[in-house]
Amino acid sequence: MLTLALTVLLSFLALGCSGATAQTRQRPAVLSGSATPVAPPSPAPFPIGRGKEFPALGVEMAGEVIPVENGQRLAVKNTQRLPLGDGQVEVFIVPFPPSDKTDLHLLLFRGEAPLTGAEVKTSFDMPLSPHGAVQQTGREVEAGHYAMPLDLIMYGEWVGDVLINHPGFNADFRVLLRFFP
Repeated sequence: MLTLALTVLLSFLALGCSGATAQTRQRPAVLSGSATPVAPPSPAPFPIGRGKEFPALGVEMAGEVIPVENGQRLAVKNTQRLPLGDGQVEVFIVPFPPSDKTDLHLLLFRGEAPLTGAEVKTSFDMPLSPHGAVQQTGREVEAGHYAMPLDLIMYGEWVGDVLINHPGFNADFRVLLRFFP
């Protein structure tokens, strides 16, 4: 009888430690202050390679992955900006390479003018070791310049969904980040 009880208990523990628990974390989350559901980053493989190799930063938009090297702002098609709907964005992190207290910076433009007064939200997690999405709201530090702290609690690959809401302009994209010693 005791053997049967131990077998049943160990079976339940084994089920609890399997990937089944990670699946419950994949339900869509709602960023505070927004009624728009945001799905946590998918557990799909990291699309800009594996391990400690650089680039340590990249952006994924419409299925295209664009690496960012040496922490410089994105240079895409010689414009220094990524097209984002009818707006543009420059993405960079400080410090580079990332540390456990890295800030994500976004410079938003509409035409040549900075996009001021936007609501910028991020939801970061590790696709291969989910911790529950860490959600941040960007603060506008200068006209069109938004900063968000990233509390990277573990070495590895991080994926963040970025949502931008502004009257007459909404956009989203994914930031890919590697944090290694």
